[in-house]
Amino acid sequence: MSSTDLLRHTAPADATPLTLDNLPIFPLHTVLFPDGRLPLRVFEKRYVDMVRNCLRDATPFGVCLIASGEEVARTGQQTVPELIGCLAEIVDCNMEQLGVLLIETRGRSASAYSNTARATTD
Repeated sequence: MSSTDLLRHTAPADATPLTLDNLPIFPLHTVLFPDGRLPLRVFEKRYVDMVRNCLRDATPFGVCLIASGEEVARTGQQTVPELIGCLAEIVDCNMEQLGVLLIETRGRSASAYSNTARATTD
């Protein structure tokens, strides 16, 4: 299955509806605006899994600016995202090497996130 086939996939009928409380968040030191493009090189397992799930379920993820912390996980350091960001739709996905994804995203709409939104910052 090619990356184009993955992008044409539609969400399963029994998929959990996406809400701000279960939206995966990708905190970055950059911002994405509606209709903007953002290429990402994804290599941390937690974000590779997030991208895989978004492709499988045909769902967006949230991109928001980091308020404090780092993009790459460090033991004992928490990444704190801002509470406003942009929904990102994956428009292209390629595997650069095993475990490294190159994705192209497009901003869909600005969103305010709740404190309970799932920031993928474990």
